[in-house]
Amino acid sequence: MGAWSTRIFDDDGAADIRGEYRILLGYGVPPQEAYQKIEEYFLPDYQGEDDEDVYWLSIALFQWQNGILLDEVKQRAVECIDNESYLERWKDSGEKTYQKRKKYWKN
Repeated sequence: MGAWSTRIFDDDGAADIRGEYRILLGYGVPPQEAYQKIEEYFLPDYQGEDDEDVYWLSIALFQWQNGILLDEVKQRAVECIDNESYLERWKDSGEKTYQKRKKYWKN
């Protein structure tokens, strides 16, 4: 796991997703088209994996922060939050980190 803290964008994958999304929007790519390009490039690496939440939460947070949150993305992010199995990988980081992520997760 390439995470250096429990916050969503403090993860290598999430930071990459956000960075590429920013670039596309910065070049004037319309939000829906930018999302489709991000999805095509990044989702195959995450789909069905134990860190799929990284993809959905980073996309949802970025879209929300930029006023372009899609309903389908919001729904998938909420599903990830409701599925506590995504928290399991944080147990390897120690109880303190696990509890911090769990608290952050539910806020």
